[in-house]
Amino acid sequence: MGLFERKIRELRVLSKLHNRKLRILKAALWDNVELLEDLLQEEVHLIDCLDSWGRAPIHAAAITADSRCLPMLINAGANINATAGCRCDNKTALHFSAEHGHVSNIKVLLDAGASFIAKDRNGLTALDLAERSGHEACVQLLKDAAGE
Repeated sequence: MGLFERKIRELRVLSKLHNRKLRILKAALWDNVELLEDLLQEEVHLIDCLDSWGRAPIHAAAITADSRCLPMLINAGANINATAGCRCDNKTALHFSAEHGHVSNIKVLLDAGASFIAKDRNGLTALDLAERSGHEACVQLLKDAAGE
């Protein structure tokens, strides 16, 4: 096999891997529990895969209100304190849920041990983002977690 054929083969393998990553990310974003469950049975090693912005499936699930995929990802071993890439200001799933006002997701993340003191690239915590966004229920939940 020549160099050209090897490169073509490598590109096909990379393309298949990229498509598998996208399917897991999309399933989490669309809150498609059934699809995510099937994908994780086959590809659990991709649980913390990243998109071009550095977001993992847990970040996609965190921005979906009342996510059913979030607990599934946590139970499957997703990194609950993973930070998204610089284009997303290095936010964690808790940051995203707080910023979007998703109380139920915050409860799930805190119960799983997510860090409420983690700071994003701008030095902001999830509590800071909830306050800035005017999500009072999230603010209270995060203050309770911090013992304030």
